[in-house]
Amino acid sequence: RRQEILNNILKLGVDVVPSTFEENLDKSQFTPATYVEENARQKALEVWGRLRAEGKSPDLVIGSDTVVSHDERILEKPRDEPHA
Repeated sequence: RRQEILNNILKLGVDVVPSTFEENLDKSQFTPATYVEENARQKALEVWGRLRAEGKSPDLVIGSDTVVSHDERILEKPRDEPHA
């Protein structure tokens, strides 16, 4: 959906480069909002560093993340469909 917004609606012509950042931050140290911000930041930094190591010079790297929360508690991804 993000790529659709950036390319089709805003006409930016972005390339999507998935991050390899392992999302293993300690959730107890963050609010849902700050957790999402830090994950997005780490993802962007990982992609930027990897592209630079490949000799590329990106003008802009956008990192993003999404979580579901309830009462300021981050809900984990369900293990399977019955847990969803």
